[in-house]
Amino acid sequence: MPAAFLLAAAIVGAAPPCAAIPGATEILSDKSVEWVVVGEHHGTSETPAIFADLACLAAHVGRAPVIALELPANDAEAINAFLASANDDDDAMRQLLQRPFWHGSLKDGRSSEAMVLLLGRLRQMKAKGLIRGVVPVQPFAMLPGPAFEQAMADNVRKSSPSSSDLVLVLVGNLHARLSEPLQEPVRDLPPQPRMASFLPKDRTVSLSAEGNGGAQWSCVLDRTRQNVCGPSKPLPALVQRSRGIVRLPGAGSTYSGYLNIGTATTPSRPAVAP
Repeated sequence: MPAAFLLAAAIVGAAPPCAAIPGATEILSDKSVEWVVVGEHHGTSETPAIFADLACLAAHVGRAPVIALELPANDAEAINAFLASANDDDDAMRQLLQRPFWHGSLKDGRSSEAMVLLLGRLRQMKAKGLIRGVVPVQPFAMLPGPAFEQAMADNVRKSSPSSSDLVLVLVGNLHARLSEPLQEPVRDLPPQPRMASFLPKDRTVSLSAEGNGGAQWSCVLDRTRQNVCGPSKPLPALVQRSRGIVRLPGAGSTYSGYLNIGTATTPSRPAVAP
């Protein structure tokens, strides 16, 4: 068995209990909220972990959620097979990790060890009835700009057949934007509507997951416009924030609020080595 598969199988262990997230219960128990979007910096160990806690907490307030992940939509059958397998079924994990997505050259953090660990926790939650299912929502076709975002939003909306269900969504923080800032501070990207902005505004809460500084496994363009992936340089925290959800007042903000992790972030390596 390849070493990468051994590693991926080994990190899926017993599911820890729900860890408290101050401020989460108010949002998760609000029946007017149908979609809770978490925008992450791909490639950290901590964001998939706190997202799993959020899913667990939703079940404990009586709203077992549907989980929507930024994974290829055409992997739905493989993900469902994995979720239906026994927790100690390493072969099911190997089968899932044989999908082309996990072997692609763009190791941008979505195919990380932390994402495999998240899938392992979700498998355990599904077996216990704590979640309704997991739906991959990344469109298969690479559509231009807003069409891609609209297609992803359509997949998110279709992930649950009932408007009374709660859907928890984990995507990159650009896709989670409800509106575009007047100026993009880091990337040379034109303003355009993002996935979360296509969801019904009165039923959507979008949170940007933020750590107290730290690093991530990410991809950046080098001088030749080629993607170079690896652990980023650790950044200090400008402000130390406690774990929990902080809502922003009023409408029109880029996000509804912040999901503060409460610690520095650490890079999570690809589950299948390049």
